[in-house]
Amino acid sequence: MPARRRNAVDPVSLKPGDYVVHAQHGIGKYVDLVQRTTGGATREYLVVEYAPSKRGHPGDRLFVPTDSLELLSRYVSGEVPSLNKLGGADWAKTKGRACKAVRQIAASSCSCTRPGRPHRVCLRPGHPLAAGTRGRLPVHGDPGPDGGHRRGQGDMEKPVPMDRVISGDVGYGKTEIAVRAAFKAVQDGKQVVILVPTTLLAQQHLATFSDRLEQFPVTVRGLSRFTVKRDSVEMTVANQE
Repeated sequence: MPARRRNAVDPVSLKPGDYVVHAQHGIGKYVDLVQRTTGGATREYLVVEYAPSKRGHPGDRLFVPTDSLELLSRYVSGEVPSLNKLGGADWAKTKGRACKAVRQIAASSCSCTRPGRPHRVCLRPGHPLAAGTRGRLPVHGDPGPDGGHRRGQGDMEKPVPMDRVISGDVGYGKTEIAVRAAFKAVQDGKQVVILVPTTLLAQQHLATFSDRLEQFPVTVRGLSRFTVKRDSVEMTVANQE
């Protein structure tokens, strides 16, 4: 089965006239869900209408089999779109412009411009942390069996922003690497923020970091939608100070 996507099309919830996006053909309009028999096999298809290939003609229609729904997604913009043409180049141009804009945004997020040189990109300097730490963090598990911990610590001692991704299955020491990296930064007088995608992970990481750093003069706090307003305000003021 294709992987489920956030904006994946659900044929049951679609209504005639809803806009959808085909990965190869672009923006079209949902018409109906029909059955067609070909070669003795009956399959269901989503009928998607596109702009007419010739002026004055009805719109072209694409039949998308229901076992290929991964090619379709909902159109989520608030604006009423123009329909693309089947086989036309306008959709490819649209995707090209979008990719170019994404690259520009990504570059600007880690770059700066110099006066008189608006197109020159320079990498912002990072803060090189001191080698080693002033306190010894107890060993807990295996901090990266492939040397990720050592390489990550080395990155933090360089004068450029770290650009490293640590990946691994459950139990491979990813959280341990994060704990040790946070400890290293705090020991150098820096504040650390750990971002996680769910409130459950926020609670779990708060418990883990609090337990690991309990014996050191480090303040560990959690902030999520479950945090009471008073504590949230206190943390915001402390961060600004």
